[in-house]
Amino acid sequence: MAQASSLLVGRDIFYQRYGAGNVGGIKATVHMNFGGMLIGNVPLGLVMAGDENVYNNPFDGIIGLGRRSINPQNTNPLFHSLNQQGLMSRKFGFYFR
Repeated sequence: MAQASSLLVGRDIFYQRYGAGNVGGIKATVHMNFGGMLIGNVPLGLVMAGDENVYNNPFDGIIGLGRRSINPQNTNPLFHSLNQQGLMSRKFGFYFR
């Protein structure tokens, strides 16, 4: 389980398509301890409003696995931040069928 510290809430808002619905809220950054690694300035969206079907799903959130170029907020996904900060010893990929 990831633990967060040093939450810094910004003033910018975001809107994001999330599964079968939409969410919106405030942008923030956080220093996150993930698997024993401290990752600095991880972008985070604090959801303040969303479609009902988003809230009725049995999950708490997502960690972005996409590329920065396809993110409408133009923020770094978690694994990009890990690599950029030199915290990944090896590169890896995902293959979905």
